[in-house]
Amino acid sequence: MKPDSSRATSPDSLFVAYTNATLKLIDANYRLTIVANSAILGAAALGWLSPVLASLLHNGTTIGILLNALRGGRGFTPARALVEYAPGRR
Repeated sequence: MKPDSSRATSPDSLFVAYTNATLKLIDANYRLTIVANSAILGAAALGWLSPVLASLLHNGTTIGILLNALRGGRGFTPARALVEYAPGRR
């Protein structure tokens, strides 16, 4: 029996695939933010970084992570969404 190809490309399955991809990007950016800013804060608390350098690093990592979030949609096609982020696949 052949799989129902119309269901694989239905708007609902594309919506779920895009949602899963978005949540994966949010999770990755959140974890990166926590790790980077905790390391900067820890180094500053131990006196390894000056307050000015710590603030520059904090703001720089924040801007970098925001830019990473903005690039998330580039090169993202419906076919890629269905293959990589299909419902039920983690």
